[in-house]
Order: sequence, then C-alpha cells, then structure tokens
Amino acid sequence: MTTSDRAAALFRRLEQNPAARAALEEGRMAQRVAGLVRDMREAADLSQSQLSEKLGWSEERVVEIENPTEPTNLTYAAMNEIAKVCGFRMPTTVKELPHWSPRGRPPGMLAGLKSTLKSVLRRLCAK
Repeated sequence: MTTSDRAAALFRRLEQNPAARAALEEGRMAQRVAGLVRDMREAADLSQSQLSEKLGWSEERVVEIENPTEPTNLTYAAMNEIAKVCGFRMPTTVKELPHWSPRGRPPGMLAGLKSTLKSVLRRLCAK
C-alpha cells in the first residue's frame, strides 16, 4: 500500500467519523492561529517573553498559543489584543483582508494569508 493509498484510506475513515473530522479541523485551526500569532510577534521583533509582558499574560500562555497541543480557545478579542501589541489591526470584515494582485495571485508573503484569516475569523466569530 502506497503512502497516497494510506492517506486516501485515512480520509475515507475521517469522512465516516464526524467526531474525528471535527477534531482534525480543530487541530488545523489551532495551527493556523499559532502561525498567525507567531508571524505577528516576529514581525514586531518581540520574543515570547516580551509579548507576554506587553499583554499582561503569562509566558506559558503565549507558548501554548504558538505551540498548541490541543485546540486553542483564543477569542477574537484576544487575537485583536495580540495584533495591537504587535502593531497590527485584525480585520473586522472580509473586505479588509489583504487584496490579491491584478493577476489573481497574492504577493509574496501574503500567499495563503487571506484564506487563513478568513478561516480564523469565521472560527473566532462563531464562539
């Protein structure tokens, strides 16, 4: 059995098990949020310790957000707080997300960011 056959079998099993599918999606979302927080922190040239100090949070909380071992319960308000400390502003509507270039492709570092932000916003606003 090839790797692609094993992957196909795994996805078939996930399709049949809603709880497993939901757990997988929660894990993916936690990884997306972690990447977004890490990218904002690094763009602001802050360490995890510095970010936690500016937020008034424990360093362990920032570490857990950036290295999730389980789904994150981060709210939109908390993401907005992180963004502000890092010098960013969380979008409040889809129209505020980064625009695509004229050729329909996102410029450099924005590749994938629009879909990630959409997913994160949908999940955070649903809480």
